[in-house]
Amino acid sequence: MKKSVNTAVVGMAWGDEGKGKVTDEASENAEYVVRAEGGSNAGHTIKVGDTKFVGHLIPSGVVAGAKCLLGRGVRIELDQFFAELDDLTKLGIKPQVWIDDGAFLIFQWHKVLELWSELAKGSRRAYTTMRGMCSTAAAIGLRVNPKISMLLRSAELEKWLVDFYKVFEPVFTSSELLNNPSFQTMFGAVLTPEQALENLLSFSSRIYPYLIDVRHALFQAWMAKQPIVFEGAQGLLLDPYWSPTYGFNTQGICTFAGLAQGTGLPMEALGTKYGVFKATYSRVGNGGFPSELGNDKLSNAEERIPDDQKTAWLSAMLDKINKGHATDQEIGQYFRVIGAEYGATTGRPRRIGWLNLAELAYSVQINWPDRLAFTKMDCLSGLKKVKVCVGHKMPNGQELLLGQMPELASDFSELVPVLQEMDGWSENITGETSFEKLPKNAQEYVLAIEKFLGKPITIIGTGPDREHVIKRVPA
Repeated sequence: MKKSVNTAVVGMAWGDEGKGKVTDEASENAEYVVRAEGGSNAGHTIKVGDTKFVGHLIPSGVVAGAKCLLGRGVRIELDQFFAELDDLTKLGIKPQVWIDDGAFLIFQWHKVLELWSELAKGSRRAYTTMRGMCSTAAAIGLRVNPKISMLLRSAELEKWLVDFYKVFEPVFTSSELLNNPSFQTMFGAVLTPEQALENLLSFSSRIYPYLIDVRHALFQAWMAKQPIVFEGAQGLLLDPYWSPTYGFNTQGICTFAGLAQGTGLPMEALGTKYGVFKATYSRVGNGGFPSELGNDKLSNAEERIPDDQKTAWLSAMLDKINKGHATDQEIGQYFRVIGAEYGATTGRPRRIGWLNLAELAYSVQINWPDRLAFTKMDCLSGLKKVKVCVGHKMPNGQELLLGQMPELASDFSELVPVLQEMDGWSENITGETSFEKLPKNAQEYVLAIEKFLGKPITIIGTGPDREHVIKRVPA
């Protein structure tokens, strides 16, 4: 079979890499844009002129006018889905969106279970987005999670809800849960099966036009050589199988293989595979982060810089960093502010670290992308020196081979980063669209990353706007 005209995009790190920007870029000529995994725990922001869309379920390509599909691997939170449709309508966008009729539902019970899991683990909690993703996976594994097509069959849905409730009744009726202040604030009470049924059925007539057999539609499009963009969720380092911090991971498959699994298409259908990472390297929640700048607790306690003070604050902090007087915490805050590194789903500050090429090499070996996309490079503008992590050492001094990761999260959290310093550049590259016009040191920085990872960087993000991108032809 000839090479597919399709494009697949996945995150290579801890999520929030800028996949939406790359997907939006690829969507210009796409007939379909499809999400295959995850749910409303993901978040992406697309800016076109004065229009900004923050999505959690609907794919990024909706802004480009593509037909957007949610595959069977996407967990559907109905009120979130319709809220996004309403937001798009207010922006003057008429979305073309469809959901696979075999997708699984998320509703209040899943979030209650996620809160219970977090409370039960105490200090070992993962600090999830509280969207109920992992408890949905648990309910699916126990064969009690309803599918979205059951909204059209009330009697069948009722049976599934009764089974679901019975399986988790010890949790739903626990006084320890019901009397917890967080539960009272978030939920007040657990829905009864009757209440859950009534709530879900209230969406039935509205959801009906959006349900189709996504797998079959995509297969027909692939056979007809209609361009498809596959949009991944989160990043490989959060994958349930390949995260080096199991216990602080997500539930959706974050690899290219996950895109095939979540849509029901073969790997050959994915076409050109892009792996995305960013300069303002970040993660959210608990778990090891070897190249981290500062401390997560201090980051959460930081006062937000008012918008009208950001320019002056960034200028002063950049000067402090270049003079060598800034702490790691301050450097992390600088990247947080200049890169707007606050969760699209939770709003909480992201943990920031130096770009970790050792982790990316691990991701490359597993995903083996055809090309790489490097976003938020503009955030490095003005720095005299830029550090990158090129390896990891165990506490005993043993250096791991490139591509190796400890099997246990407890060992990963003890890793010591091997940092290498590179020359930065004084020029502001925001909005640049030509690689040849980048400062020499900026070009050498990109070429050094390419050489280290052994994959071409063909897309470089140089700002928040849609047109702030450099496109390079692979060698």
